Parts: sequence; C-alpha cells; structure tokens
Amino acid sequence: ERGMINTEFSSLKGEIDRISASSNFNGKALLDGSAGTLSFQVGTGADAKDRIEYDSSKANSSTSALGISGADVISKDGAYSSMGSLDEAMNKVNSIRSGLGAMQNRLNSASNNSGVAFENLSAARSRIADADLATESSNLSKAAIQQNAGVAVLAQANQLAGNALKLL
Repeated sequence: ERGMINTEFSSLKGEIDRISASSNFNGKALLDGSAGTLSFQVGTGADAKDRIEYDSSKANSSTSALGISGADVISKDGAYSSMGSLDEAMNKVNSIRSGLGAMQNRLNSASNNSGVAFENLSAARSRIADADLATESSNLSKAAIQQNAGVAVLAQANQLAGNALKLL
C-alpha cells in the first residue's frame, strides 16, 4: 500500500513541476523563477511610480525550490521526514500566492485608475468640443441678426430717398 501512496505522491510532485513550468504569460514562465523581473507600465509617465514590477524568482514553485523534490513516503521514516518538508513547502506556496494576490490587486487598482482617467479625459474633451460648438452657434446667430438689421436699414434708407424725390 505504501508503494501505491508513494506512486501517487510522485505523480503529484510531477504535476507541481508541470504547473510550475507551464504557467506562463507572453512566452515567459511565471512560476519557475526563470523570467527574472517583469515590469508592467501602468501609468502615463516614464518614472518608477508608473510601473509595477514582478520578480519571478520569488515565485519559484518547482519541487526543487520548494524543497520536496527528494521527498518520498515509501517508508515510515521517509513519510515523517517528508511531513516537515511538505509543511515548509505549503508555507512557501502560501507566501507565493499572497505575493501574486497582492500583485493582482495592484494591477486591478491600476486598471481601474486608468479607466477612471480615460472617462475623465473623454468627458473633458467632450466639454471642450461642446463649448466650441456652442460658441460658434452663438456667433452664427449674431452674424445673421446683424445682416438682417443691415438689410432693413438699407431698405429704409432707399425708401427715404424715394420719398424725398416724390416731394420734389
């Protein structure tokens, strides 16, 4: 029975290594520590406050990095010694998960801030465009009124000249 348990334990370790090696983004492995430091631009500036950095070496979750690659449960002594290694590995995985969760929260917050900034800029642009349209409409009405008034004044001036000729 211990042999079958050890076989399952070995399969689970293999799955941990597979997940560690295959979890990637944009062709870069995220959980095996090989991607180095990844930098995400989250703001409009080029300085450090507008970037979020992710150090993948702190998220190495392979069995060798977790200290369980040599663990086995084939014997009673092996199972006891593996328990300590597994507890440490679980603590490391929990630490990695909390770091990734914090990174996810920072990225979500930056995304939300970018969305709000986009909405604010769109509203400001709309107000500017609407203000120009209103000004131009007002100017057009003013010009039409002035033109109509000028035509009316000319018509009256022509009538007065005609009346003066009638008197003569």
